[in-house]
Amino acid sequence: MTRIATLTTTLGFALLASAAQAQNMYGEVGYTGLDYKASGLKASPGMVRGLIGYEFTPQLAVEGVLGLNAKSDTVSGSTLKLDNTIGVFGKAQLPVSDAFKLYGRVGVARTSLKFNGSSETSTGLAYGAGATYDLSKTTYLNLDYTRYQDKDSKMLGGVTAGVGFRF
Repeated sequence: MTRIATLTTTLGFALLASAAQAQNMYGEVGYTGLDYKASGLKASPGMVRGLIGYEFTPQLAVEGVLGLNAKSDTVSGSTLKLDNTIGVFGKAQLPVSDAFKLYGRVGVARTSLKFNGSSETSTGLAYGAGATYDLSKTTYLNLDYTRYQDKDSKMLGGVTAGVGFRF
């Protein structure tokens, strides 16, 4: 699975890089309040998420995501911190009006967590759904929920609120 995730991530970023000169590029930055659940542990770390995407059509896009730690959470004397998450997603969009779109995304994410100083990395299916609202032709607001990890009885996901820019 790690080789598939590495290959998928590399190909996704190569597609994004090759499309860098296009007008259909966009980027987002936002804050994510995360929820982590594992056997007997619930924690709420936070991350700053950056995203760059390319729209092939008004309905289909590809996105690269990078999340970095913004807040650790200590529960019962144990500290959980997101080290980073990186992923590549396919995105399907549904315009509801000229300014409002709903979307869903599915892809692969690699997430690295630190729990009391020891690291744990997981790669697997990631998915989410959200909405955007255009403030202008180049700026929009974003709200979504994305599940970054959901395997081996461990779940990491959260709501991101952010702002996006079209280039």
